[in-house]
Amino acid sequence: MPIVYQKEPAEAAEAMKEGLNNMTSMRAFSTPRLRRVSTGEAEAPVLGQALPVYNLGLSDLAEEKNASAAIHTGWRYALKQGDEIVAHGETIIDPAGKHHFAATNEGPLVEGTTKAIEAAEAQNEIRRGEFEVRFLQVPALYVAALWLVNKSGGPDYAVPVEPAPAPLVPNKLLPFNDLLTLLQEKAKSHSAAQRDEDKVGG
Repeated sequence: MPIVYQKEPAEAAEAMKEGLNNMTSMRAFSTPRLRRVSTGEAEAPVLGQALPVYNLGLSDLAEEKNASAAIHTGWRYALKQGDEIVAHGETIIDPAGKHHFAATNEGPLVEGTTKAIEAAEAQNEIRRGEFEVRFLQVPALYVAALWLVNKSGGPDYAVPVEPAPAPLVPNKLLPFNDLLTLLQEKAKSHSAAQRDEDKVGG
């Protein structure tokens, strides 16, 4: 199997289930599909595959730090009704290492993540090896990507998740270091533009 999934800790799954149960009982879902759970029109979602979430900060990228600067912030779950993924749910890890329910969403990253995984699985470079998949986010640049960690010690790969800002191409496999270089360039440009705005504002 070319793509392998890291098993999330039981505490993360428990936090996610508790959060979903609370949202259901309080009728707190606000997004279209999950709102139908609150009205009794649909069954409560169940947990599908979880991906570890890693965040890269803008300052780290601007300083050309490598992948080791990425921080594991939580887990992102596929939420399913039957065989259909209808939403994602996220947990976060606090400074003490505890897992907490964070949110659910039905935004474009839900379908985009599914497409990116399918695209990765179809690539010969991935099919010939063994890669652990992570969900990488750079919130300041509105970038999300699959981070495919090579379990054999070779180079890692990445697949940008749709929607992705130019020059990134959604669902296109590229060496992880190439993605990192592009992100570093965008971070430097963003930081320089912010400094210019601050000078004008001051």
